[in-house]
Amino acid sequence: MRRQVCQGLVGLIVAFAVGQGCGEEPPVEIDGWRLVGLPEEIVRPFQPVDLEFEIQENCSGAQVILTGFEDAPIQVVAITTPNGDSGFPPSSLFSDSGSRTLVIPLHPGQAGVPAGTWRITIQGNEEAPVRGWIAERVLPVSDRPRIRLQFIGVHRGWSSAEALERALTPALQECRAILGPPSKLSIDLEGVVRVTNPEALNEWSVIEGVGGASNEMDNLFAWVPTPERVIPLFFVEEIVRTDGKGIVSMWSPSVPGPAFKGTFHKSGLLIRIPSEGEPMPADLGVRMAHTVGHFLGLPHTTEANGADLLAPPFGETGTDGLESTPVCPDERDEDQDGFLVWTECEEEDGLNVMFWSPQPFSQVLTAEQGEILLHHPCVE
Repeated sequence: MRRQVCQGLVGLIVAFAVGQGCGEEPPVEIDGWRLVGLPEEIVRPFQPVDLEFEIQENCSGAQVILTGFEDAPIQVVAITTPNGDSGFPPSSLFSDSGSRTLVIPLHPGQAGVPAGTWRITIQGNEEAPVRGWIAERVLPVSDRPRIRLQFIGVHRGWSSAEALERALTPALQECRAILGPPSKLSIDLEGVVRVTNPEALNEWSVIEGVGGASNEMDNLFAWVPTPERVIPLFFVEEIVRTDGKGIVSMWSPSVPGPAFKGTFHKSGLLIRIPSEGEPMPADLGVRMAHTVGHFLGLPHTTEANGADLLAPPFGETGTDGLESTPVCPDERDEDQDGFLVWTECEEEDGLNVMFWSPQPFSQVLTAEQGEILLHHPCVE
């Protein structure tokens, strides 16, 4: 049976005064996205407006991108299915400066993403009104599902793409061993690229500001072209968080990530590696599997602070909501330091690859998690 992945794009144009129009009609096609409608509504401050788009065939996943409103923040309030169901999980939404991307994954127990008229309710948060248009396209998915990765070295310590590929191959094999069996998903390497431009290396081999508005990360993702429906992994020297958490070993800008680059924001993954000739981290394959899992729609099974060990803005609460990955309860924080570590959560999800801080031996991925991986638009 052939599965379908449906893609939709909602492009939004900023108008700079209340009541002002867009100035020009949208083209018939935008980068291969066929236009299917033009809503007449103007989004005014704090007034919810419904935008509709069509999914023409039942499918296993869909992506909608709202983009083009750099100066007019837009909040996605709700997603409503053709059946009137607005219960799709909020975790399916992510946003960044100038764009909003919605990935509608098929979760276990759901019959499919139904064809018909869908509705996105959005709300403007500033004075500039916005008008939008809608486009979509549908792509077939093979009966033997696969994803494609691209490795991009942005690192001054490597001599060639070939050397980088040789060093990363064992980690890729481990990533396949973790993600493949529960999902029946093949993981192919599309290619390995090494950035050689000296200015680019000086600018982006150390990425600062992740966890906030990281212009360095966004600019890197935009500067390196990657094919659509390919997941790019950027291997860099350092990744630095902006909220005082220091250097981290990997970074996934969003859960899930976009399959089609209507925006370059959040369209890649970051992994820190050492220089050529130095030992690769023992957990590099786990890092790879963890970040790819995020890109395909898997959140953490348990966050560092559990449910409410830390108050906002320091806490990061949220789970995947799956029966097969029970959340580690706050009572497991035996040393009362405000953080849950794998040894405290071993009976629940401490060995799951999507635990907030996976270890080199975090090899567990459940069948439910594997099923979610299959329904991202990057799966072919």
